[in-house]
This record gives sequence, structure tokens and C-alpha cells, in this order.
Amino acid sequence: MDELRFGSSEVIAALALAASVISLLVSWRAGHHNSRITTYRSATDLTLDIDHIFVQHPTLRKYFYGSEEVDGENEETQAQVHAIAELMLDCFECIWDIRASYAAVDRGSWGQYVLDMLSTSPVMCQMFESRTHQDWYPALADLKQAESKGRLKARTIRMVRWARRFWEASTPASPSADGSEREV
Repeated sequence: MDELRFGSSEVIAALALAASVISLLVSWRAGHHNSRITTYRSATDLTLDIDHIFVQHPTLRKYFYGSEEVDGENEETQAQVHAIAELMLDCFECIWDIRASYAAVDRGSWGQYVLDMLSTSPVMCQMFESRTHQDWYPALADLKQAESKGRLKARTIRMVRWARRFWEASTPASPSADGSEREV
């Protein structure tokens, strides 16, 4: 059998292949990271949009956070509350539809937040229930089904979040190039 010999062209080809594979992995990792940042930013922006509505209309918060019914209110108030409820449901549908992009602990937290909002807002809950058969909110329907099957484990989520905070608090900060401290 002939001896296997590597010449300079084979070594260069092997190094080029290795560099290509490493470059591919680095690019994939950077793309994945950027995608996750974009997803988190989108969810945050949607939530901040909702917050801005309640800054502009603080008297309407009670219909979403205080479990108050809108029945019996004047027509304008009812229209505003229903419009905000639809916007919030649309935002929550978007947030929950991209749940696969979240870390497990964040996915559970977002899910619990949406479920909590549905439980404290009769108008949102009624609107969601009335549109479920029309398939307006399939991701939220999945979330409600997961809740009914006990797949959202808030206790586990809290434990992971506590462990993360403990780890960050116990990790020493290292100085950055400008002399300020940064996390490692």
C-alpha cells in the first residue's frame, strides 16, 4: 500500500476547510444571537406599546389589571377598552407566537404574564373566548391548552431565575478597557 503523504497543497486545503467550518460556525452563532436579540426586542417593544397606552389613559387600567367589567360604562369608554383589549390580544399573540426563540425560563415567564393578564381582564378574556372558534389567536389557544395540561411550571421558572440571579451576583466583575467594571 502506498504511503499517505501530505504536500503543501493538501495542508493548505485542509487549513482552508477548517477555516471555512470555523467561519460557518461563528457566523451561525452570531446569526442565532442576533435573531434572539431581535425577538426579545420585539416582545419588549410590544409590551412597552401597551404600557404607553396606560400612561396616556390611566383610568382604563382597571379594566385590564383590576378585574373590572366595562359593562355599564359610556359608549366611548367601552369602545376604547375594546380597542385596547384587541390590541393587547394581538400583541400577546405575537409574543407567544415567537415563543420558540425564547430561553425556556423566559418562555415560561412570558406565558405566565399573558395568562395573568387574561385572568385580570374580563373584557380581554371574553374577547379571546369569543374569537377562539374563529382561530384569531391560535398561539394563545396553545398557551391556554398548555396551562390546562400543567405544562407551565411557574415554580420551576422562579427557581431558575433565582439561580441565574445568584450566579450573576456571585460572578466577579472584571474591568473593561475604559476602566469601568463589567460582568464576565
